[in-house]
Amino acid sequence: TEQAIQELNDSLERRVADRTRDLLMYQENLRGMASELVVTEQRERRRLATELHDYLAQLLVVCRLKLTQARNEWSLPSLKTNLEEIDTIISDSLTYTRTLIAELSPTILYELGLVPALIWLGQQMERHGLHVEVQAGDQSIHLPEDQAIFVFQAVRELLFNIIKHSGINDATVSLDGHADQKIEVLVQDKGQGFQPALGSTDFTNPGKFGLFSIRERAEALGGQFHIQSAPGQGTQAKLVVPLQPGPAPVSPNPAFTESLKPQNQSLPRPSKKNVVRILLVDDHAMIREGIRTLLEHHEDFLIVGEAKNGEEALEMTDLVHPGVVVMDVNMPKLNGIEATKLLAKEHPSVRVIGLSVHEDKQIETLLLEAGATMYVTKGSVASQLVEAIRHVVKQPL
Repeated sequence: TEQAIQELNDSLERRVADRTRDLLMYQENLRGMASELVVTEQRERRRLATELHDYLAQLLVVCRLKLTQARNEWSLPSLKTNLEEIDTIISDSLTYTRTLIAELSPTILYELGLVPALIWLGQQMERHGLHVEVQAGDQSIHLPEDQAIFVFQAVRELLFNIIKHSGINDATVSLDGHADQKIEVLVQDKGQGFQPALGSTDFTNPGKFGLFSIRERAEALGGQFHIQSAPGQGTQAKLVVPLQPGPAPVSPNPAFTESLKPQNQSLPRPSKKNVVRILLVDDHAMIREGIRTLLEHHEDFLIVGEAKNGEEALEMTDLVHPGVVVMDVNMPKLNGIEATKLLAKEHPSVRVIGLSVHEDKQIETLLLEAGATMYVTKGSVASQLVEAIRHVVKQPL
């Protein structure tokens, strides 16, 4: 009898162990599937945002350029009024498209990296009445795309939680890349807080699904997610993720500029005075054509070349010796910010005017820090670019 009981007990223990192992495996599979769903969603968001940026937004910009040309050429008051109304509609459409692109997938995250993206996110939270201070000692933290997306989305979710529940208008986001190969993100507020026993660890509450998703994704990456809070003491959310260094946003090869220095094929420098030699750089042919048409109406402007990315811009600058480069920000191979840095170093006498579909103060700041002289949004090209060019050529070097 004792032997039978022992055998039954052993059998039960084996069954429990098997079930436990199966449940753990099932849980791990679910966690992996959930992580893959999040990544797939973000990739689809990025695809849609890219489609909107590369096609719809550029078409709207070209329409505004064409309308400006039509208003300048046609003198009928009634017709000009109608064209101005159409221009207003297109301007509103372009603003909505920019907003939609930013909400779907922030371009700055993929172009410039996590830290600039978090600074941009903090600025965007001002629209919701939340002032966010972003503290990042190391601006050069670069993560694989999936990790960067996760950290960005987690911080955004936590900031929206502060807006909903904290009862205050200030928050702090701090980012630290540790020497032991992990990245630590703290999102803090000094709001009303809550009782940890009532929910800080109970992520199964439907109202806390976003927090549950953050924890599951963090653990799937080998990291951790914890919340500390107390009534009247505010809340601190701590996210720790293993640091798997990814490629920096497109950066130049140190030997790149040497390989681009002109040989014997460089074109002669211009001898005609008072003519501004302009190089157009944009990966959309329609935009280049629209800007070319706009500028060619002015006798003091000469379009000396076009390029569709930052690398070509550097090559063309060596060949055609422009005085002004009109440079798009979002381009393949070498983006406008990195290309501007190289131009400022190799050709300090060349003025760069940065262009972007996005009305983004962070992008403007980064462009100016890279060496650009001015920044003009593509939605304002028709009304501002001509004067911007004339303004920058008058500035002393």
